[in-house]
Amino acid sequence: INNKSNFVKKDLTLLWEEREMNYQKIKHNNYHIHVINNQKFHNIIFAIYFTQNINEDDFAYHNVLVDILTTACKKYDTRSKIVKRTQDLYSINPYATTFRCGNLLITKFAISILNSKYLEENIVQDNILLIKELLLNPLVENGKFNDKYFELSINDEMKKTERLKERLIPYINNQAIKNSSDNKENYQISKYISIDKLKSISNKKLYQKYLEMFHNSKIDFFLAGNMNNSNELVEFIQKEFVFDNQYQLNNTFVKHFNKPRKIKELKEKMNIEQSKLSVIIKAFNTSDFEMKNVSVIYNSLLGGDSNSFLNTVVREENGFAYSMYSFYDKPDNLFIINGGFSKNNYYKIIDIINTSISLIEQGKFTKKRLEISKKNLINDLLNYDESNSSLVNFYFGIEIFHGKDVKERIKEVKKITKEDVINYAKKLKITTIYNLESDL
Repeated sequence: INNKSNFVKKDLTLLWEEREMNYQKIKHNNYHIHVINNQKFHNIIFAIYFTQNINEDDFAYHNVLVDILTTACKKYDTRSKIVKRTQDLYSINPYATTFRCGNLLITKFAISILNSKYLEENIVQDNILLIKELLLNPLVENGKFNDKYFELSINDEMKKTERLKERLIPYINNQAIKNSSDNKENYQISKYISIDKLKSISNKKLYQKYLEMFHNSKIDFFLAGNMNNSNELVEFIQKEFVFDNQYQLNNTFVKHFNKPRKIKELKEKMNIEQSKLSVIIKAFNTSDFEMKNVSVIYNSLLGGDSNSFLNTVVREENGFAYSMYSFYDKPDNLFIINGGFSKNNYYKIIDIINTSISLIEQGKFTKKRLEISKKNLINDLLNYDESNSSLVNFYFGIEIFHGKDVKERIKEVKKITKEDVINYAKKLKITTIYNLESDL
């Protein structure tokens, strides 16, 4: 068994070395091209990320922008023509998304392409050109987007916001975060744009926001897959894409400094069978090592897995059939606890949460339990290459968080001590409790 264990460790080391050798970051003018060459998957991912500083106005406009840019362009002026072109190119329809990552606004355009080695022709460059058409030659008339597609995109965003209440946990988390501070902070900018805001969006201003995206963003291209001609593809991108962009990005992480004296407790009634809870816990004055590493271990102990304090205290010690769990929002430097419960047990549930937090702060966990959490995190790190998409996400994460590769991250995780977790726990505080109470 020991020999087998040593063999596995040796293989993992070799695998890390191969990953490092197969990753290249190439600077060209004002952007970077990241090439992740591997032989594991049958597709190739081509993606472009635009990263700029977040503000509420830009975020609202970009949500509409990603929809309208993937609906039509001058060369393919209907969605059906885009679909037909992707079918001809053996690819999945181009997709785009925009999201807030801490203090940053990230807008991504991507396409998944069948590896050319399974075909008689090389179609990767044609797929790159399709993204270029959608991105750089949109259907614009008189300094604004096509009115029909503009209205359709606005309506689509309105439907997303209107349906939010149907998804109870995202709804209460959104409400809890939105109301967690009287000051307008970046972590409170919601991905669900208000109806009033959507109604105020101007088509001409949307076009201006589109142009600003190219000028104000950090731009990163990604190619991931089994590519014999990666150098040729890099040269092709360099020839086809020219940007005149300047940027100065804020730190990705939202940092919290002053603990509030009181907890905000908010309640809303709804015709639901079981009450739902969202509890916001902020981390104050934390170090980079704590934000990136200790926080994940703390979440595992609190409510991140089936053996966590929340599940143990809720189910085993109190006999409740409720499910309570937590997750860590790394860019926003906060934790969210969610759960369902009978409305008569609200104060009991709050007491359970406070007890679980207190037990970790007091160090009432074994070193064995700590090692299990560290091992689980290491296993997660080793699974970063489950697909070309996950590889792109991983390396973009390194870029945007100024992170480290897998080998270095594992070294950092192994360093985490019980004292690190206890000291980190003392920097946390519940700031907001949102109770969606059943009125049945």
